[in-house]
Amino acid sequence: MTPIDRLNRATELAPTPGTRDADRADWIRHYAAQAFAAHAAFRDQAGQGGADLGYLALIGDASLSAAVALSYAGGDQTTVLWDLSYDGGALNGEPTEWLVKVLDRLGINPADIDDRYRAGDFRTPSRAVA
Repeated sequence: MTPIDRLNRATELAPTPGTRDADRADWIRHYAAQAFAAHAAFRDQAGQGGADLGYLALIGDASLSAAVALSYAGGDQTTVLWDLSYDGGALNGEPTEWLVKVLDRLGINPADIDDRYRAGDFRTPSRAVA
């Protein structure tokens, strides 16, 4: 998949909530899917160039931050954001692992966005495009 294909697939599975009254889970699902797709696209392109890696990193980090902030409203978002940031030592896929758990919990199978994952490893049924 191209980076744009991954981001479009994430938007298809978790569109931007269309109303002001959308609930928190809708926004978390949207930002988590965007972050996961951007991180997957970044990994695809990291050794190859071609895509704007800075743009993918920006989308991934901004969307991850929004998903964390919405997930921990009333809690200690700053600690979680730090733990999931590269500056905080999250160099071994911790943001991706967190996003995988959030997506599966909110009804999106991570394998529908990143084909490095197996759909059967998650509780959410796959909505893979045939």
